[in-house]
Amino acid sequence: MKNKSIVKWRCLSAIALGTSGLLAGDYVNFIIELPQNGDTPAYLDDLPDKGESKSSLPIFEMGSKYELWAVKEDGSESWLLDEKFIGAYGPKATLTLETLDDYEGFDANTGVLKRTRADLAFTVNYTISGLKPDSENPAARVVEFVHEYQAEGGELTEYARLEITVNGTTSNEQATVIPAIPASQAAGVEIFTIYAMPDCLLEEVVDDGKSNNGHGNNVDGVDSSNPGNSKEGEDTDPTVDDEIKKKLADDCVNGLCNHADNSCPEVYDCADIDDSEKMVLARVYLHVFPKPLGDLTILPEGSSNLSDATEPLGDGNTYGADYPNLVVELEELYPESVTEMRIVKAEDRASMTGEHEQDSQLETLEVVETFVNTSETELVSKEFDLTDWFDGIDEAGEWYVQIVHRSPFAENQDEVMVEYSFEVLPTVIFNGDLNIIAQ
Repeated sequence: MKNKSIVKWRCLSAIALGTSGLLAGDYVNFIIELPQNGDTPAYLDDLPDKGESKSSLPIFEMGSKYELWAVKEDGSESWLLDEKFIGAYGPKATLTLETLDDYEGFDANTGVLKRTRADLAFTVNYTISGLKPDSENPAARVVEFVHEYQAEGGELTEYARLEITVNGTTSNEQATVIPAIPASQAAGVEIFTIYAMPDCLLEEVVDDGKSNNGHGNNVDGVDSSNPGNSKEGEDTDPTVDDEIKKKLADDCVNGLCNHADNSCPEVYDCADIDDSEKMVLARVYLHVFPKPLGDLTILPEGSSNLSDATEPLGDGNTYGADYPNLVVELEELYPESVTEMRIVKAEDRASMTGEHEQDSQLETLEVVETFVNTSETELVSKEFDLTDWFDGIDEAGEWYVQIVHRSPFAENQDEVMVEYSFEVLPTVIFNGDLNIIAQ
């Protein structure tokens, strides 16, 4: 990342440099920033013996070297006290979701919005680039993939967290993880996020601490050259140098910890960093809608109250001249979908393909009522009565009444939500003359 770095320094005394004849005022400290891409160096001048400052230049792709110098005031002598190389890193990520629905919205607060239905699979694609597996900085070696969900009316829940350490493209087909019974009725939102880790040397420092310096001065005496009994509360792992661990804790107290709030546990742990401190490289929200439902119930004769229609129409009824009034119940219709109630004779139903344009040409098929959900993001439920649904029935035999649904991702596909068969009796017509014979 082309960020400016925080430069920390601690200058040795003149005596430690082997220049015991010098006093503190006889030399000055400065840092040279040397961009490895050949750009002009920059200087941090007249530094105190200890401190920190933001670098003058950003870290470009080839990195920068920092040299800490002490120079005698008259310029006659100089000492290179320390030097560090800081490599640049710039992890990048793209994240896309493939669903049957081509809809893609955008919200300034949340980002990209996609839609799908709970009973349909979708594919998560992500591409990672810019990771540097050999970098000493943990933040340059890894990004995090986080999958969360929030059921309708529920709380945000973490489902999975994955560390990605290699560059490349990954695709996974999956179903919604939002819990529901049945699964096709799941509703809510799923959130997919790829985070870049903040600059954090904690992992690196801890790794350095897990070595035994062999000097026999570990705090709890577990060093192989200084055997002894471990003190309570100290690390008994012989691979851990407690002297180094104590120094880390002291640095933390002195505000040298790399956490944003300068507070950290006794043993540093980058995993404790909250997601809010990480950079969002990519994020997609997936709105999951339940599979729509529909039914037909019988409205009792003489009633106009839809709530009185509690008896399903059912299969196998026989009708002559009298047909019942029906109530259509539609629940959770998908955004931008079309729902139809229609009747069709059994012979034509048998030849249906499910393709709307073709089936709509069948001779006996008649659409009785149509409802369109015009919203792009909201479900709609609808209930209404039908009193003349049978007007298109013009011959006896077996018929079907159906509710079909067409989603925006399958505009030519009729999905039958519910259907009932019924028998229509022949119509009897009496023709005759009446003759009266007088006696």
